Amino acid sequence: MKKLTFILAFVVIALAACTSSKVNKKPTETLTLKFKSIKGTNASVVAYNPQKQLYYTAIAGNQSFPIETFNQNGEFLHTATLGFDLRGLWWNTKENALQSNAYADLGLNTLETNNGGTVSGKFTWLTKESGQPNGNSVGAYNSKENQILYYNNGKLYKVDAVNYAPLGEVELKIPVSLDDINQTTVIYTGIKHKEVGVLNYKDKKVYLFNINSGKLTATINLPTNAVTFQMFRFSYANGYVWLYDVDVRMWTGYKIVK
Repeated sequence: MKKLTFILAFVVIALAACTSSKVNKKPTETLTLKFKSIKGTNASVVAYNPQKQLYYTAIAGNQSFPIETFNQNGEFLHTATLGFDLRGLWWNTKENALQSNAYADLGLNTLETNNGGTVSGKFTWLTKESGQPNGNSVGAYNSKENQILYYNNGKLYKVDAVNYAPLGEVELKIPVSLDDINQTTVIYTGIKHKEVGVLNYKDKKVYLFNINSGKLTATINLPTNAVTFQMFRFSYANGYVWLYDVDVRMWTGYKIVK
């Protein structure tokens, strides 16, 4: 009986550990990704390949702008030309592929990676039915539900990542004026009850919300010297909130998952 009680207690503890994650609400900078290319201005997003332990980042605004690959220590590995006007970028864990949404109605695509994991510069269009609510919406990937997520004007938009059908909207309970919020970007953290987030670029805060109810569940206070902006230049990958400083062409990662 005692043995059974011990086993049950262990199972309960293990389940609790799997369903909860502590968030560092006052993170400091811990990792950087610095562009080698000098083309373009608005770095849009950071994505992470867990198989190869690589980071990818790209600059929005023109098909001639770069996409670059870095190792897990932030060291530059490779640069390539996008070939399309990118907005969002993510690693699709179901397809084991690097995918993106492009500007406006250009659609969704898969970017080719070589055996080492770096981006080749080739891509294949998947669909023009991206479901993005705004031409500049930066897509994020919900790996748990296999969804593509977008933000626009206070609302979260969900799109099926298989058939690209819209799955509805969720109003986020944002505690400040929408004018204070980064207009283009939502992040997906995967943290239970804190799955999605937006950036208050004026007060340097990241708000995390329940993905289903839109309830505000956590506020992350970024350092006072953090560089924030009203469009693009904000992302999440591999436990880090990423902010881009256009003056030095560098992303700074703030570890929020303890």
